[in-house]
Amino acid sequence: MKCGASSKSKNSPDVLVVNAATRTMNPTIDEKVINAAYEDDPIVAAAEYGAEFRRDVEVFLPFDALEGVRMAGRFEMPYQPGKKCLGFLDAAGGTGADSMTMGIAHFENSRSVLDAIREVRLTTAFRS
Repeated sequence: MKCGASSKSKNSPDVLVVNAATRTMNPTIDEKVINAAYEDDPIVAAAEYGAEFRRDVEVFLPFDALEGVRMAGRFEMPYQPGKKCLGFLDAAGGTGADSMTMGIAHFENSRSVLDAIREVRLTTAFRS
């Protein structure tokens, strides 16, 4: 188990960040559940029960592939009345090691189009 202050709270005694496996935090959990998860998919189980970040998604969308479909110089699509949009959010874990991101997208001609994307790096956004 790892304990420590987050980057936001270095000077605050009121915040504690804990990173620990499920077995450490909840020793009453059925061992069979965790073992079955590791047998089924060790990477997913390590993220879900082992307090480890996923290692398999780092190359999901290589930079070159993204550059190949990006519109150079465009950072956001303008609002289009009548277009049904979807929003999604990936909240940061609070450790300061990752970012909170959100996006807005729509479907067009059987394709997903990302209209806007934002990132907030928690290490700088919430410093006091």
